Amino acid sequence: MLLQRFANGRNMDQIKDAVDALYDDANRDEELRNWFKQVNQYARKVLLQPGYVLEPQCDKEGTGIRENGRHFYDDKYKDHFDNLFHVCVSSGRKRCISDSCY
Repeated sequence: MLLQRFANGRNMDQIKDAVDALYDDANRDEELRNWFKQVNQYARKVLLQPGYVLEPQCDKEGTGIRENGRHFYDDKYKDHFDNLFHVCVSSGRKRCISDSCY
């Protein structure tokens, strides 16, 4: 419900379903699960460690994580990642009828 408020009242079921598919993949694939853990640790460091985002190590670590995950989002689980990105982008668009957008 809280996320739906941030999404201007739009239904979040498609996003939840897309996330659930990747969650299920991670439960079955230890390598994917470990990669998601790396992404989580990196995001926490970027958000919580003052000044880290300005350090060269931040860029190096982010690039490494992106490269390590490439075979997941460009190959092995491409359909699931593409679906998540698609529903996130499409749910963020305003719906317009005539001159009125909501």
